[in-house]
Amino acid sequence: MAVPGNDVADAGDHVPAVAQPRAYARLARRLKAIVLDTILYALLFYAGAMVIHALADSDDVRQGLWLALIAALLLYEPVLVAALGGTVGHILTNLRVVDDRTGGKPGFVKAVVRGIVKLLLGWFSFASMTLTRRNQALHDVLTRTTVQIRDPAKAAAHHSVAERDPAPATIGLPPRWRRVVVIAVYVFAGYVVLSMLSVALVSDDCALRDRCSTGEGWMSFALSIVWIVSAIMCAIHGWQGRLWGCRRRAVGG
Repeated sequence: MAVPGNDVADAGDHVPAVAQPRAYARLARRLKAIVLDTILYALLFYAGAMVIHALADSDDVRQGLWLALIAALLLYEPVLVAALGGTVGHILTNLRVVDDRTGGKPGFVKAVVRGIVKLLLGWFSFASMTLTRRNQALHDVLTRTTVQIRDPAKAAAHHSVAERDPAPATIGLPPRWRRVVVIAVYVFAGYVVLSMLSVALVSDDCALRDRCSTGEGWMSFALSIVWIVSAIMCAIHGWQGRLWGCRRRAVGG
């Protein structure tokens, strides 16, 4: 005979566990991982240089050891991402790199491609994080990877974000091709304006012969930084439909 109340208990025992939403790393968390990896890079380079200086007794041996050290530093991230799902910096900050298609660690080839793109683009690769639904940098987008929290139980709320809802973000936006064209026009126009300003502010020797004084060199550097920042801002605002020529249309309720 069934005992009253047992049906409820038995049903509860068979309720499937609710899948935890994926937690995507915030920019600050990823930058902390990069800082830790950079410190490790510096220590490895210094230790390797000391070993080479102590052991190398000929130019050929010294050159071979330097090539081996450089190769080891370049392969550091791809090897660890493919083998462990992240670098030492990722592990210490409770992060992991995930292949979107498999949900597991990226393969070695994908990890190498991801590392090359990240190396070439540098800090600019992270400008796309505010534009993507899963906080992906450009090297993540191009290789179909994401950076997620490794162990949610050890993470604070401010370490990650949930996947953004794509529907509200795209309502009323112009087509992608139009936003890309408008962004390209703004970036090119900014380049032209700042180039003309640079020519006007520096001497002919600096503009034509690259013989610049210290002040002119700093001026050119500052204008380059202004152009890079303005290009990034144009890309962000243009993609979100905030630039004239590709503004988001108001949608009536």
